[in-house]
Amino acid sequence: MPCPYRSDRTSGTEQKLNLNKSTVHRILNSLICMEYAKQDAETLKYSLTFKFCGIANQILKTE
Repeated sequence: MPCPYRSDRTSGTEQKLNLNKSTVHRILNSLICMEYAKQDAETLKYSLTFKFCGIANQILKTE
């Protein structure tokens, strides 16, 4: 099931990660579909959700 994002506002993330813009968008789209990221409707900027904190918590528990 496609879960499209609205914009290409990645704020230079592709340059910081040394990845193609299309790759960054594909990763963001996957994170949004899995509810690990979201896009603000007004600013069109991306951010991580609290669900992502669950991953960090699991990592910290194993160390």
